Amino acid sequence: MNPTDRHTEALHLAEDILKNIELSEIPLSNICLKATRLARLTLDTENVEVLSTWSSSCASTEAYIEAAKLQLSAAEDKPISISSANPSQIVFPPAGNMGERVGLRKGIEKAQGNLQEIYTKVYKYVLNIYFQKKFSGISQEIFESTRTTVDNKLKELIPESVKKFISIYENLKSDNVEDWSNAVHSCRKLLKDVADKLFPSNPGGFSAIDRKGKKVKVGDDNYVNRLICYIEDRAGSDTFKSVIGSNLQYTGERMDAISDAIQKGSHTDIKSRYEAERFVIYTYLLLGDILSL
Repeated sequence: MNPTDRHTEALHLAEDILKNIELSEIPLSNICLKATRLARLTLDTENVEVLSTWSSSCASTEAYIEAAKLQLSAAEDKPISISSANPSQIVFPPAGNMGERVGLRKGIEKAQGNLQEIYTKVYKYVLNIYFQKKFSGISQEIFESTRTTVDNKLKELIPESVKKFISIYENLKSDNVEDWSNAVHSCRKLLKDVADKLFPSNPGGFSAIDRKGKKVKVGDDNYVNRLICYIEDRAGSDTFKSVIGSNLQYTGERMDAISDAIQKGSHTDIKSRYEAERFVIYTYLLLGDILSL
């Protein structure tokens, strides 16, 4: 299951469990089982066993309460009529099942108190996961909106970019560190493809051009310089040009380093999926800004 599907299922399951608790829809033992699955979906291995144990304990307690209630009903004293032929004699009713009923009521109250404690713990646990997933879901929705916009603009500019999208997404889903590096490498290729379309290399046959009194290399490999030239030609704000240019320069240099490592057969520059995902996000944000000009 990929991270997005896992996140969505965990959020929906948390919502369902909270509803079960708040409306008393199902027994607590079943709620604990559903919370166990929630723990597995969120990779909370520490609480999987705890919740499973609670489920078993709650099932026993719930069974005791049901049996005790039936026993309490059966322990009701039957109506009796007591009289004496001696009008001076005081007649007392038999003791009946009063002691048994008191014991049963106390047992039921104690058992229900134990269940309530677990109810509270499970509710807090699930509520915490719900808010975590809800918050991260907002972030995902924001990025998804940006990704969709960038994807559509790129498809218009570079129809073959669809293949690179697929490569990037598939590599990110992998558990192989080499695939994460390849995802970043694909992002570099995507930026270069955009540069080739927006500001082709060697304009007028020159490998370098004059920009504000400085020679700027604009050859085939100088895709970052070419994108910065494109931004400078179209951006109206000096602050925008400075910020985007700086981010593009930094990201491009890091991607070049990763690309060089890949070409040399080394993938050690990327240590985690999280780092690779950051490069993908940076790439999308940069492309979104560039393509909006």
